[in-house]
Amino acid sequence: FALAVRNVNLYAHLKNPVYPAPPLVITGIEFRDNPEIVPRWEIFKNSVVDSYFIIETIFKYASKSPRYTVFDFATRDSIYAKFNFYSPENYKAPNQMELYALRQFEIEYYITGTLERDTAGANLTLVLVKFTTSGLSEVKKVDIKIEEDSKTHIDAVIENAVDRLLSK
Repeated sequence: FALAVRNVNLYAHLKNPVYPAPPLVITGIEFRDNPEIVPRWEIFKNSVVDSYFIIETIFKYASKSPRYTVFDFATRDSIYAKFNFYSPENYKAPNQMELYALRQFEIEYYITGTLERDTAGANLTLVLVKFTTSGLSEVKKVDIKIEEDSKTHIDAVIENAVDRLLSK
């Protein structure tokens, strides 16, 4: 209704505000380890498993946003399966096939990014991307430092990053 009357903030004053919520999918996060930096971090040792932890954590916080309808991974993977893509690699940026599948299902936004090892720890970059009629448009980018190789610390860092990424 808010879109019909051209006022997206029509219900913003409510205790639990309601907004038109376009669909959003969390895609892969590119893992970029540097094996020359010691000590090696656990988060990079098993990128297949730990990338799932990263995107699951992003989902945990993104799904709280009233401004987006965030698809869970079973739904995302079902979309991919419709296009015979059965093994998404969550430790890599989304490929053209994944993006094509999402676009065919009228997904409007997706989150991707990088997790890159550096001498001070690691850097997490999250990017909110919008599909447009002419291609892709970067809506917002958040860079945040990870100083500890612990899932508790990484969870807290991701919470902060997602909050900044999806805030208006």
